[in-house]
Amino acid sequence: EDPTAPGAPTTISVQVGFPPDMLLLSPRRQRGVRGSLQKAAEAAADNLARQGRRLGLGGSGECLRSNFQIVMDTVREHDGHLLSADELALMTTLEGLPRSAQCLFLRLYQRRGPWFREDTLEYPEVGPPAPAIHQLQAAGLLQPAAVSDCAALIQMLTIPELKAVAAGLELPLGGRDAAHRDAILAFFHRITAPPGCPPPVGSMTQEELVGAVLMVAGPCCALTGHASLLMARTTRLFFMSERQDLARFLVTNLGITRYPQYKLNRPTSGFQTRADMLEYEEALHHAGQLDAAFEEGDMGAAEAALEPAWACIREGRHKEPALAATAAAAPGGHSFLRAYTAAWVHVCMA
Repeated sequence: EDPTAPGAPTTISVQVGFPPDMLLLSPRRQRGVRGSLQKAAEAAADNLARQGRRLGLGGSGECLRSNFQIVMDTVREHDGHLLSADELALMTTLEGLPRSAQCLFLRLYQRRGPWFREDTLEYPEVGPPAPAIHQLQAAGLLQPAAVSDCAALIQMLTIPELKAVAAGLELPLGGRDAAHRDAILAFFHRITAPPGCPPPVGSMTQEELVGAVLMVAGPCCALTGHASLLMARTTRLFFMSERQDLARFLVTNLGITRYPQYKLNRPTSGFQTRADMLEYEEALHHAGQLDAAFEEGDMGAAEAALEPAWACIREGRHKEPALAATAAAAPGGHSFLRAYTAAWVHVCMA
């Protein structure tokens, strides 16, 4: 979450490591260092509180909710023809939920997931999370953990929690490897192997393993696939950028980031048709696969991710005059909109 969000200061635990020679400081110097750190923390908290009062903002969840309403209204006005009936209906469903549920939904979207422990969802603007979680699940925006999610849930557990699960199921886990998280995770991954792989240890089922994991982790939830896709698509249409998200509103409202004031004149959408948008999103997916393959050093996966780009170039789609199928050719369109085409992304990949 954005640490500059207004409202009550966020409590942050900081561990400071000193080189060996710094440990020889006199008690007086040590007290001085601790005092300086305490003053810095108090000044940061006071600054956030003052800016929140100056702007008249509630918690950052409420700020996200009001700003996302602007995003939805803008996208519906200029890009409504690009969204399906189901997507528009899901936006209406989200708007119809209580504010606490909307704020929790947007909080979760801003966090790193996909899974979240329900006992960690404590936000002032949400209150007790259980009613908001139930409302989001009933609306199809949030989903509880299922057996098929076992491998992902295990990733959330700490080493002591993994050992507790293993001990509770009387699994043969021990020895030196038990001290290494990767070894423990590898052991559980063998148990949660998909159909066709060797059977799990003993007579234990994946349902039993999920139950044991949830006994330790507590109830967990995640945004549904439809909800995540709608959020990504809506913010992309609003910002026309992969590097901006709702957190940009927070730092702007706080005055931390300032932009020039100008009158918005938007005569056209970034895409003429939904097909153009979907092709662009698919090209972005290929580009993401290419980046991931390079990071992992997997040249085979990199070649596979590049194949759509090679096909685009072989067919000459990147040379189409003015890219007539794009919004750049529409009345009021601009040449920079060509950057939001699948052909442009594929050329950049190649």
